Amino acid sequence: MDALCLAAIVQELQAILPGAEINRIQQLDRWSLLLVFYGGQGPGGLVLSVMPGAPRVELCRPPRKPAVHVSRFGDLIASKTKGAVIEGIEQVGLDRIVAIHLRGGPLSDAAMTLYLEMLGAAGNMVLVDRATGTVTDRLRAASGRTGGATSGPGEPYRPPSMIGASIPGASGKSSSTRWSADASLTGWTRRAHCRPALPGSARDGEGTGGPRRFLDPRPPR
Repeated sequence: MDALCLAAIVQELQAILPGAEINRIQQLDRWSLLLVFYGGQGPGGLVLSVMPGAPRVELCRPPRKPAVHVSRFGDLIASKTKGAVIEGIEQVGLDRIVAIHLRGGPLSDAAMTLYLEMLGAAGNMVLVDRATGTVTDRLRAASGRTGGATSGPGEPYRPPSMIGASIPGASGKSSSTRWSADASLTGWTRRAHCRPALPGSARDGEGTGGPRRFLDPRPPR
């Protein structure tokens, strides 16, 4: 998935996710999270993965009993985000990084951003406190990413593409910067081919079996 494909997917999700409330977040495997939410169209699921060679940001039907991978990061993000509202989703610059802005949860005044760095072998997920701009926790302590070392808990977060720049939403307010795709991308993912994923397959994500449809980033032929 390149940055242009990611931009089209994020643009479609911007019409679906804002205002949705998170019911739960579960870690599916070493690289992936399942975000179960309730929005204007009822319950839904969002698979987020930074798996090298197969990154994903995909809508899905929430499975009743997904396989759960236990980790400190998975437990922490689940406890911090339950009941939080999704304020927005955006692509960071022109890079393969997605920011999901959240507010509320167990602490009603909490403001958080979950960054997905879909950078191949250097992929990572980082939960950031927007009030301070510091890292709450990250999926991988050492991702080997270029453009700067992985920030640890309590340290300022800098996306690889924004070293030395300001952080979107770090002031405690929602970022006013949003990806504006070219008009030719409108509805791209809606026109793209959708096909069911095979339960238990590497594409479907371990434990997320069951029929669903996903966004294929390839443009229609």
